[in-house]
Amino acid sequence: MAERVLIAGNIHQDGLQLFEQREGLSVEITEAVDEATLAGLAHDVSAILVR
Repeated sequence: MAERVLIAGNIHQDGLQLFEQREGLSVEITEAVDEATLAGLAHDVSAILVR
């Protein structure tokens, strides 16, 4: 079973991709709560990290 870790915060899309690559994780965005997310500028989200 995959390990799941809940994270929350303001995560810029580029930073999220770097984090995924560095940690070898995939990130599933579960809740977008910021209008900038809709524009693709940033993610202010709750996310599940899956190893």
